[in-house]
Amino acid sequence: MSKLPALEDGSVRVAESGAVLLYLADRYPESGLGVPLHDPVRDRFLQWMFFTGSCLEPAMAERVTGAQGNTVSFGWGDLGGVEHAIESALEEGPWLLGDQFTAADILAASTLQIVFIAKLIEPQGVLFDYVERSLAREGHERASAIDHREAERVALKPHVGVAHGAEESRP
Repeated sequence: MSKLPALEDGSVRVAESGAVLLYLADRYPESGLGVPLHDPVRDRFLQWMFFTGSCLEPAMAERVTGAQGNTVSFGWGDLGGVEHAIESALEEGPWLLGDQFTAADILAASTLQIVFIAKLIEPQGVLFDYVERSLAREGHERASAIDHREAERVALKPHVGVAHGAEESRP
């Protein structure tokens, strides 16, 4: 499907944001971004790892397109319900798992940042504070610096793609 983000690590190939983050969290336990297999909060970690892709993103799409959802049939309910679920989790601490920042927070907070940019909800309150905490982390700043450096490197390369080549071959 040519999905991004995608990761190739030796013989392992993983696509989809949640899958990439889960793979990296499990592959590099010393990062502290995951929860070990037999840890009692692993179940909550896995729930939040899948929450963004299965609840937040569909609710966002519904809001963007104006589609009428069915809060009973659709597993995500609606964007208001999704907001409430995240806010409820954040009552226990600054992150989805209380005091522990995990890959699930990277996924949820970065997606909520898009929600704010797209003006799907007002950037205020508990969710806004959560995103701001996430963006203020040293790890986020390091990752952003890498992203900017790579974007500049890629921008310097000539872009040759199917569409570009097709345009050049037109009479």
